[in-house]
Amino acid sequence: MARNAPDTSTVTDNNLAAGGVRTVRAYAAASATSALAPTTIPRRDPQPHDVQIEIQYCGICHSDLHTVRNEWGNVMPTAYPCV
Repeated sequence: MARNAPDTSTVTDNNLAAGGVRTVRAYAAASATSALAPTTIPRRDPQPHDVQIEIQYCGICHSDLHTVRNEWGNVMPTAYPCV
């Protein structure tokens, strides 16, 4: 669902930093041999030219696993941490 204004219902003093940057939950791999693990990453607040969507479900496709494992490293090297 697109929104005109940022959804601040889950923004708290704990996850909103100075300068319009918030921390959000994500999964990342630290290396080609590590598992995907929960982490937090900084995200800037949406800008006027951005589109916001509500994500209700997500998944991982097999090409994501190839990327995490750096199996395409000869043509598209993976930068770690891979979020």
